[in-house]
Amino acid sequence: MEGKAHKPSRKYRKLLCQEPFLSRSGDRPAQVLDWCRWFAREGYGRLGLPPSKGGDPFEFQCLGYELGLFDFNLMMRFGLQFGFVMRAVSRLGTDNQQFWLERIASMEAVTCLAMTEEAHGSNVRALQTCAEYHPETDGFVLDNTAPGAGKVWVSSAESSDLCLAFAQLRVAGSSHGVHAFLVPLRGPGKALCPGIRIESMGESGGLSGLKYHRLTFEQVQIGREQLLSRHAELDRQGRYRCHLKSPGHRLNALLGTLVVGRGLLSSGAAAGAKLSLSLAVRYSVERRQFRSPGEILERKLLSHQAHQKALMPHLATLVVVDAARRTLAHEQHDYFEDSLKDRKLETFTSSLKAYTSAFAAETARVCRECCGGSGCLVDNRLTGLCRDLDLFTTMEGDNRILNLMVARNLLTDYQRGLDRSRLLSALSWAGKSVNLAARTSLNTRKTTPEEINSRNFFDKALRYRVECLRFSLARRVRARLEDGLDVYDALADCQDHCLALAHAYCEEKIYRCLRNLIESSPPGWDRRLLERCLALYALSRIEADRGWFLEQGYLNARQSRTIRNEVLSLSAEMAEDALTIVEAFELPTQWIACPMLEMKQDAG
Repeated sequence: MEGKAHKPSRKYRKLLCQEPFLSRSGDRPAQVLDWCRWFAREGYGRLGLPPSKGGDPFEFQCLGYELGLFDFNLMMRFGLQFGFVMRAVSRLGTDNQQFWLERIASMEAVTCLAMTEEAHGSNVRALQTCAEYHPETDGFVLDNTAPGAGKVWVSSAESSDLCLAFAQLRVAGSSHGVHAFLVPLRGPGKALCPGIRIESMGESGGLSGLKYHRLTFEQVQIGREQLLSRHAELDRQGRYRCHLKSPGHRLNALLGTLVVGRGLLSSGAAAGAKLSLSLAVRYSVERRQFRSPGEILERKLLSHQAHQKALMPHLATLVVVDAARRTLAHEQHDYFEDSLKDRKLETFTSSLKAYTSAFAAETARVCRECCGGSGCLVDNRLTGLCRDLDLFTTMEGDNRILNLMVARNLLTDYQRGLDRSRLLSALSWAGKSVNLAARTSLNTRKTTPEEINSRNFFDKALRYRVECLRFSLARRVRARLEDGLDVYDALADCQDHCLALAHAYCEEKIYRCLRNLIESSPPGWDRRLLERCLALYALSRIEADRGWFLEQGYLNARQSRTIRNEVLSLSAEMAEDALTIVEAFELPTQWIACPMLEMKQDAG
């Protein structure tokens, strides 16, 4: 299933089981930084370079995922230094600014990111930090001392000497929107540059290897060359010129750099879910509890139906998410050299980050509960995984905001400009698609387990939900536009619908990732197991939303009961192979070693 990622992943897995990664110090942030320096010295930071300069985005994704399995803190720090910041410089900087890439790859320049502000997080367009150009000095004065303008959640600023900062570019009192700047934080002797203030934000609820800071710029002077100016430049006299169609296109190109960070967070969240399930499944096939009066041995936890229903759909979803990660890694490799944002990739990456991070946080919680009291002990790791994975749901964009953006993009794919008459043709096409899917279901009314547990049924049901939600959302938005609302207010009045559409889109998209993988796989045990995972995933997702399917008349009561029974049946079948699946993950013993897996229970 890992395809060509198997060889590099095992190489990096072996690497992380050697020094300097065998011991952990008390000062976690310092150790994480030292590990990043080691990767830089060994040349692994260069993986984040553009392919034309010797980088390898696919290998970078493989290494990032293995780092997530090993240590979330290292994955985040590595991804920021060699992924996000390098991607921003390569995509937003001119040819004359590309020299920064080697400095970042070698960690000659240790970087941090300053985007989020106290008053504005996801709304990048409204950031208050200002970079005012002064022709007499041929430079900018950077300032964010206004209330709410302070940069917050700046990771590892205390150890950084270069900051990628997002600020409003102003010339002669006129604003040209948010741009990216490389801001030196320290001068000779590593002292902070004049006007820069770094303050700790306190201890976060997870990820103890990272420290977060508030960063203040008070009349900080930087040169004109610190503006990353591939898409918009400023000459010596202060004349501004944008090379793209509009300020909106330029902002989109700016925000396109977030793709690498969201992809890495998806990988990290999936890694956390894999660790959680590896622990819980191993525990549940050893731990015994309860027996019938005629039995001598108590039954294993995973033989109980409730335990199977709690864990097995999550295990199936993890397999589906892994297939989606593989697809995303290939798509990001092809996307790297493109300097403009690709809407389809942004939509996929954003939805996968939101879905995977929410799934991982829920999975860790369920796994902790399924391990009972043992799951509550810190040494058994699950409480720490719960704590860390919970933070992933708001990193690189709050999940709700990302899903609203996904829904907006899906509507835009119908037709650019929701208030144009051309939307009618898109609505007509969508309506025909929805009606066709609905007629197919209503005419057949399949109710037997064999008919329900079929790829044809999964395909049509999941696709119908996406198209129906998109069609009905577009219709609701159009009605509000006709009532005089602008596009913003029309969408704001339908946010619950937007969230439902984004969720349905991602579930159908990642379902197809695994389905396509299965179709390209040779027959055998692995394929049969993947088909079972696909079936359990699809039916558990339909079951979770069967209220909606019943409301739409797509399912009837008998079909709903059949789906519920099939989920239980597939969960029982998958429980028989659960240990084999988690062992196939080939996680190093030391990564999952914990007291609860070493306990030997008296079988009697």
